Amino acid sequence: MEKFLRDLAQEKPVRFTAQQLCSFTSNYTTMLGCGGFGKVYKGEFPNGNKIAVKVLNRSADGSAEEQFMAEVGTIGKTHHINLVRLYGFCYDPYMSALVYEYMENGSLDKYLFSKDKEIEWERLQEIAVGTAKGLAYLHEECQQRIIHYDIKPGNVLLDANFSPKVADFGLAKLSNRDATHITVTGYRGTPGYVAPEFMLKNFPITYKGDVYSFGILLFEIVGRRKNTIVGSTDSLDWFPKKVWEEYEKGELMALTEAYGIEEKDRAMAEKMSMVALWCVQDSPEDRPPMSAVVKMLEGGVEIMPPPKPFHYLFSVGVHVLPNNSGSDSTYSTSGTNSHWYKETTPIMEKFHNFVYFFQLFLGSLHHHTGLHCSGAPPSDKSPLSNSSGPGVAGAIAVPVGLIMFMVNGAVSIHFAKKTRTAIVSELKAAVAPSTQPTLNVIHVCKVDAPKMERIIRDLSQEKSVRSTSQQLWSFTSNYTTLLHFGGFGEVYKGEFPNGDKIAVKVIPLM
Repeated sequence: MEKFLRDLAQEKPVRFTAQQLCSFTSNYTTMLGCGGFGKVYKGEFPNGNKIAVKVLNRSADGSAEEQFMAEVGTIGKTHHINLVRLYGFCYDPYMSALVYEYMENGSLDKYLFSKDKEIEWERLQEIAVGTAKGLAYLHEECQQRIIHYDIKPGNVLLDANFSPKVADFGLAKLSNRDATHITVTGYRGTPGYVAPEFMLKNFPITYKGDVYSFGILLFEIVGRRKNTIVGSTDSLDWFPKKVWEEYEKGELMALTEAYGIEEKDRAMAEKMSMVALWCVQDSPEDRPPMSAVVKMLEGGVEIMPPPKPFHYLFSVGVHVLPNNSGSDSTYSTSGTNSHWYKETTPIMEKFHNFVYFFQLFLGSLHHHTGLHCSGAPPSDKSPLSNSSGPGVAGAIAVPVGLIMFMVNGAVSIHFAKKTRTAIVSELKAAVAPSTQPTLNVIHVCKVDAPKMERIIRDLSQEKSVRSTSQQLWSFTSNYTTLLHFGGFGEVYKGEFPNGDKIAVKVIPLM
């Protein structure tokens, strides 16, 4: 039990001494990076876990302390697979430092803006979705909404498997979930990624500023280049504006081809471009929340045509960014439709989306299991074809397989231990005779079922605290109010010193 409680306590950020950090980093031998905030060093815990230690530069204006409190007060309260983990910190009269998990592959900008390092397009799509999920968690799933204020490729870190994690919360702020906007003093963020409302005086600032910055990041993923390039004649080449112009002319696919994106990836690049155009709308209310962005990037929904963005580039004044004072957003993402997408897509669009993501699945399957699988739908001459059932086709007969098929646009995935005849009979029986022509077995491939049963858990709650019996006695006023009792024990009503009400379950020792 004591070991369990110690492990639980380690989930919370730990306060380290300056001497410990000196030992962890071997006297700050290996520097990973530096900037105006300070320097980052590589280190290692005694148990072998690699870490990154950010030592903040202290200044007379107190900016280092502000950044320290922002990071510990935000990322220290979260735990998500797409957020960098804060192991702990050091704060004394001489040092302010933050201890993070070490990210082997560094930041995303090194791969987008360098010809020496490249990532395949399928991986970039996964990075975009993972980053969006991290932001959706900050905005919509935390007890207090966290606004990052500095989303850019340099603040998206990649672990050993190139899984993205949002980092650098030095500018972040907490806000109540029901607050329509928050007050911001001074300029926040990086030029080129900052939403236009930050340039206007007295304009309400919301979490939709992060959505705008994410849209700018998406443009850089699509183009694999910096959005702004100044030509030899001081001409400005701004990629987001070029994307809108090509989209408006219906030539977005041609633009993706011009930027060297392979044919199999162009549909995803076009979708990503449309999502980016939605994210960078002038009015914060017209930008989708990050949960909607995740849905649009993952597929399965029809993205609505985005309006023209960037009006602020050609107009001056607050009127170019209409503001609804009553609410932060006038559009809902619940139900089957939203302002940005439709849940119900045409059957053929579902089919094309499925084929694309099925190919991604097969590539991932081969990467993790070594299996060789073909992603193309089989022909009518496949060994699984059945002349008595038109439209029924398959690939190979295997004793244990993963069956993926489509019935009227709906994709189903099943594990099965069946023969070829049993598979075809079951699929034919699943649909009425009138719909048989729309039934296709997309693929059957041999797979080790247990390897497919991995569950990824996002720990979204704050860490538990160990209380003493004396504290519980005080919280419950000597266990005065009994709420419930049963074989498991008794539950009492209580209250923290700050006024938060609690329920205390006392489990009897058997």
